[in-house]
Amino acid sequence: MRRPRQPHAAPAAASGGGLRGRLAAEDGASQVVQLVLLMPLLALLLALVLHLGLFLTTRQAVITATAEGLKEATLYGSSPTVDGETRARQVLADHSTATAVTIDTRVDDLAGTITLTVHADAPSVAPGLPRTIRHTATATHEGWLP
Repeated sequence: MRRPRQPHAAPAAASGGGLRGRLAAEDGASQVVQLVLLMPLLALLLALVLHLGLFLTTRQAVITATAEGLKEATLYGSSPTVDGETRARQVLADHSTATAVTIDTRVDDLAGTITLTVHADAPSVAPGLPRTIRHTATATHEGWLP
């Protein structure tokens, strides 16, 4: 005696039935697409955070170098254009990775003030973002008045 033929099960029904089975099979592909779309955005966000950190660290070093250089330049008996700039460069070399550093010292004998300006470029991680830092400070020059 022959056995009656049994109908074959549909492939979708074997994997969970109907629409639910097809969606489960496509879920892995949609995760890959989401990952491909999100990874460049996450990399850009990481680059922006790194750039901000380097920029702010260099900015703080430039502010400190300006203050230290000005303090050295205003001391009695010092040469404002030599001692102040030397101290500012030393502080930047010790505490920063700034590049293209320029230091300008202006002495106003009439007003008795010294102005120190430090320009520097912060390291760049993401192109097109600002990286130039400029800080200026002014103080009175110590001197002996007879």
